[in-house]
Amino acid sequence: MRTRRVDIYIYLSAAAAMALVAPLGPLYWDSFGYVSQAMSGHVGGLGFGRPVFILVSHVLAWCWFAIGGSAAHLEPVLRVFWAAVSCCTAPLTWRLARRAALTVRASAMAGLSVAVAPAMAHAGGAVLTDGPATAACVLASLLALEAVLESWDARPSPGRRALTLAAAAGLVAGLAIGLREQSIFSAGTLALLLPIARRGDRWPLGLAMAAAGTAVVAVPMLFVWLTEPGYLDTIRTWLQGMARDRAAATFGWRDAGLFLFWIASLGPVVALASISAWTRRGPMWRLGGALFAVAAPALLELVVALGARGISYSPRFLLPVLPGAFAIPGAWAIDRWIGGSRVRFAVATAAIAFPLVVAAPTLREGSAPLLATLHSLPSMLARVPPTAVIVTGQQCPAIALERAIVAHDSPSLPVPDWQAVCPGWAWPADLAARLDDAQRDGRAVVLDLRPTSWIGDEQHSALAEVQNYSRAIAASGDARDVIVWQ
Repeated sequence: MRTRRVDIYIYLSAAAAMALVAPLGPLYWDSFGYVSQAMSGHVGGLGFGRPVFILVSHVLAWCWFAIGGSAAHLEPVLRVFWAAVSCCTAPLTWRLARRAALTVRASAMAGLSVAVAPAMAHAGGAVLTDGPATAACVLASLLALEAVLESWDARPSPGRRALTLAAAAGLVAGLAIGLREQSIFSAGTLALLLPIARRGDRWPLGLAMAAAGTAVVAVPMLFVWLTEPGYLDTIRTWLQGMARDRAAATFGWRDAGLFLFWIASLGPVVALASISAWTRRGPMWRLGGALFAVAAPALLELVVALGARGISYSPRFLLPVLPGAFAIPGAWAIDRWIGGSRVRFAVATAAIAFPLVVAAPTLREGSAPLLATLHSLPSMLARVPPTAVIVTGQQCPAIALERAIVAHDSPSLPVPDWQAVCPGWAWPADLAARLDDAQRDGRAVVLDLRPTSWIGDEQHSALAEVQNYSRAIAASGDARDVIVWQ
């Protein structure tokens, strides 16, 4: 009963944190595409398509439309559902830490650390794959640990329950990969947990995990490949885009500072405490131990994340490493520091939660201008020609989403043929030539010069090109088919 109460308290803490911090709209670039894919059921575009995430979202969209819901209000429905899933990461972390032999107090602190981490609260409360995939990875690790521990009590060996738990661990790990490909690191945790099992049970349990995981990864991808002819092309495009990102990636002092700031957004106190855990001889480095199996793959994933170009935009790419690399090791170190002191316990608890108090108003205030820009987009699009070419920044994928909303909610009206020119992989090598061609084809050109529409160095560089084009058009005196948002 005590364990269930802790589950509830930690889950409610995570829900409260998301209510305080999470954006009240699709601020993240990927969120727009996920909402559009939920409406259409189309899988593809990022990674291997995140088929589990898209297909579940599609079922939710179908249910929403079946009860009369509009496409314009689908995003909040998806946001609440996936936030509820993401909130499970915190209580699952507490359970995993406890089964990995941390004390009750340390385990609860690990769960609380995940619940109130500002980055988790912000990204986990959006229509994104990062939070749900992290929850699935922690659940897979917990089930695998239960399986290997059960093998010692099973008679006959390895026992039906141990095999069932192992298969469930593989199944959930496969679902995690279907939510986000980077979840493949969870396979490392499952493999490192196997030595804990009785020697004769390791192969049967490992095969059960591998078989279930492989099947769950393969079946959705096979289904999509058979039903969507262009599926493989989207994977090739993604791989090519990732290759370009790796070629363009640089790492300097500014990037190092930003990376440290993102780590702090996972919880500065726990992050510092985890350094203490990783730099001393302890259970984190004990080969064949549960804590090493949980923490080591997460630490490796953290190192790999250094090379991700997208890390310069958001700490959400670090969410998968939060439980294993920071929360559990950090809670272990904090628990040792507290000892038997109630004063230190109160100080540690307050210090873990305090960053969220600071982050809540800061993030709300920081996101307000972009949210206002996004909310004004439908009315602004209604005033531009249906064949316009629109150049904008962070809200660029919202244009395709708005087209999909018009097509679904107003089937009697013609669907606008807006063409978006977006920063990133699809940004033209010669913007002026692209827009001049559009005008020769009889299309109006919309230039979004509002600073609130553009975020990050890459987008600001693109904005500079748009401003140069706008000045050149104004100087030529031929701006008849150019509309400027400012």
